[in-house]
Amino acid sequence: MFNLEINGIGQSGGGTFGDVSIEGIGRFTGPIKCQQFTVSGVGFSKEVECEQQLVIEGTLKSKSLKAKEIHVSGLCKVVGEMKALTLNVFGYLHVDQSLKFEQAVIEGKAKLKESLEANHLELLFVEDSFFEVITATTIRITRSLESTRLSQNKWFSLKKRTGLISGELIEGEDIHLEYAQVKQVYGDRVFVGPGCHIDTIEYKEQLEIAPGSVVKTIKQI
Repeated sequence: MFNLEINGIGQSGGGTFGDVSIEGIGRFTGPIKCQQFTVSGVGFSKEVECEQQLVIEGTLKSKSLKAKEIHVSGLCKVVGEMKALTLNVFGYLHVDQSLKFEQAVIEGKAKLKESLEANHLELLFVEDSFFEVITATTIRITRSLESTRLSQNKWFSLKKRTGLISGELIEGEDIHLEYAQVKQVYGDRVFVGPGCHIDTIEYKEQLEIAPGSVVKTIKQI
């Protein structure tokens, strides 16, 4: 099994490799299976499946991504599914279909058009973000504070801290929300922090709502 390196501008029909790296502009017209996939420039791919890490330090647009670990410090756009044990994003994540992780940290901007499933999720947004459905055991969603890693990311201006996140449904056990506009929230223990507007909350054990936040309907189940 050999490694594939694209330095400059290149194209590959896909295949099975050891490590795959792009330093420039690379395009893959067929599925990729590899140990590790690294983008330090701009990549365009079909399906990518990694045994270990998938690292995006530039821009990657793909049909689907699967890996043990996914690290994004740039822009990642996926028109299909995205799956990994762990996800770490310091940049922009756009996914059109489902996302599944054990642990996920997303800091920056997110547009998630279908369901996100995880055990632990932390979503720290800089600019306006959107999700459809989030299901996780523990969920923390709030604005990002000043981040050294984001300050090095060309996609964001650290002067912006006025964004909101909006979505249809959140379901979990421990839920912490700030600056969120959500239609339905179902949880065991729910904390609604500042800047929230929620249509319906159904909770089992505990509910706290910060002054100024709006919840139209509350039901203990």
